[in-house]
Amino acid sequence: MQKEKMFFNLYKRANLLALGAAVTLLSACGGGSNDNDDDNVAANITIESSLSGSQHVPAIQSAAAGTSRFTLNPNTGELSGSVTSTNLSGPITAAHLHIGFAGIAGPVLIGFEQSVDDANVYNIPEGSILTADQMSIFRNAQTYVNIHTDANPAGEIRGQVLPEGFRILSTTLEGAQENPPVVSAGSATAFATINDSTGSIAANVRSTNIDDATMLHIHSAFAGLNGPVALGLNQDVADPALWTTAEDSSLTEEQLAQLDAGGTYYNLHTSANPSGELRGQIVPADTILLRTELEGQQENPPIVSAGSAIAYSTINTVSGTIVANVRSTNLDDATMVHIHNGFAGTNGPVFLGLEQNADDNTLWATPSGSTLNAESLEFINTGASYFNLHTPTNPSGEVRGQIIPTGITLARTELEGAQQNPPVVSAGSATAYTTVNTTSGDVVANVKSVNLNDATALHIHMAAVGANGPVAVGLEQSATDVTQWSTPENASFTAEQLALFLSGDTYFNLHTPANPSGEVRGQNAAAGTSK
Repeated sequence: MQKEKMFFNLYKRANLLALGAAVTLLSACGGGSNDNDDDNVAANITIESSLSGSQHVPAIQSAAAGTSRFTLNPNTGELSGSVTSTNLSGPITAAHLHIGFAGIAGPVLIGFEQSVDDANVYNIPEGSILTADQMSIFRNAQTYVNIHTDANPAGEIRGQVLPEGFRILSTTLEGAQENPPVVSAGSATAFATINDSTGSIAANVRSTNIDDATMLHIHSAFAGLNGPVALGLNQDVADPALWTTAEDSSLTEEQLAQLDAGGTYYNLHTSANPSGELRGQIVPADTILLRTELEGQQENPPIVSAGSAIAYSTINTVSGTIVANVRSTNLDDATMVHIHNGFAGTNGPVFLGLEQNADDNTLWATPSGSTLNAESLEFINTGASYFNLHTPTNPSGEVRGQIIPTGITLARTELEGAQQNPPVVSAGSATAYTTVNTTSGDVVANVKSVNLNDATALHIHMAAVGANGPVAVGLEQSATDVTQWSTPENASFTAEQLALFLSGDTYFNLHTPANPSGEVRGQNAAAGTSK
């Protein structure tokens, strides 16, 4: 009883929605209906939701999915509805409606009954009535559906029941997001349930491998910057790894607007790192956050530099608004920082300039109100843009970093004679960059050769290290620069070729008159192992 009371007090946080609202979930839609014409009688409320293993606490790797639909009569408290599932690991052992915000496991509110017509359908028992307090919990996004199986007795798929006006934002905290970055073996996962009508927020954060946490806050600042505390979280007395916002916590209109712009983050402080060991930017819908490392090696041609930089780009993919912050190291004489259009291995024009901070010459930021047009957004989305930091020593650029969004992978490959099969002794070499859309298979490759001006052909072949294979894509030599080779416009891998590329089983091969079968070769690393 004590545990259930603790859960009840934790979850009773948000204000009731206005009666008669139509209701939706994260990725589904629902509506309210009322057959009674009496204005004093509130309309029934219908909520549809989706279930998945990723919503479970902790997350479950499962091919299963589910949908639920509930109808609440706010006048009588009667709740009806059902949940349907597919592709579960085995038969359903139980299905419940639980009390709990997203990210929290809580007690059962109502147990479902299996349908007599379909073993994958479970129904709310007929005549189920919620008390006033239970209706408040249900209507304030504090319940979830959980389906249990033998393989996952604690639950295989879960779905939060979200009324209209509520949303959930999940965030991963890590040391690499700290400013400056922190090396930490710890991590954390955060969930925030937000009522956009009232600004109320119920957030919870669970940490792993953190034993000395001292504080946890929600701060206001964009990625790459540090900002003031907006809201503090409380450590659970019985579970030190769990932190939650206080009951009835809320954000001001200004704070909510800052969150909607992507300018809010969690920060977990420890005794070892009092300014913060784990940080996670809260990224709302229609917003992407991209982290880019700048280095001399990515310049075209490459630069040997002791300097480096880290860039964060917060971009609204609908409005095009962008907030980018670049922090440099060992580059105090930087003269300019720009975002350019160009795939890796090529140089292109500037489409947005950054401004140096008046008080900190290592910090550069986009001007206030910066917006990308449709063409520039396309550059970002396809991997055809990069940061470039210029210095007096290297006015065309000393450190560079390609901006790589989700769904795009970039591989850097060194070609040399020693990788040929059999090996070839050659004074030549080449560097290749391959940008691939992992969904469509679209591929853009650029190769720059050295001491190989007599090259006759260059291809991407299919074979593992130490083996020779057929050509997948041929590259074209530049009409003005014999050292530059590129894929034709609209080049694409087939599904088979894409799978081989992602597994590291493709390679570049440059042919010459002296070595017609190939003079220098470079194996493409498996996706995720190379920049």
